[in-house]
Amino acid sequence: MRNKAVLIILCLFLFANITGCSEQKFDGSRISNDSQFILEYSVLNEMKTHEIALEKGDILDVSIESLSGSVDIIVVDTKGNEIYRGNDPESCNFKLTVQEKDTYTFKVTGTKAKGSVSFVKAIN
Repeated sequence: MRNKAVLIILCLFLFANITGCSEQKFDGSRISNDSQFILEYSVLNEMKTHEIALEKGDILDVSIESLSGSVDIIVVDTKGNEIYRGNDPESCNFKLTVQEKDTYTFKVTGTKAKGSVSFVKAIN
């Protein structure tokens, strides 16, 4: 009888941990192509990445809206050189000018984040 009670308690404990620990990773929308990377999310608990080939002098319109939680944003070239880093940036809009022709990786990592991040290549 005692073994049965211990088994039931163990099963209930495991069930509670399995169902209670499944935190949602992403709830939102994503647009990613050769000229933009746009994320809008009510939940972001992971890293989202995208690559865009850019020319020297290209301008990116950047928009960050931070409603809750935190995001870290990094834009790097193929050599690992950062052209932008935002560690939990506040909501803002700005332009980012590309200094070298390369393929750039955009990385957005959220922790209980709600908001949006967009990088859109401006038409020259």
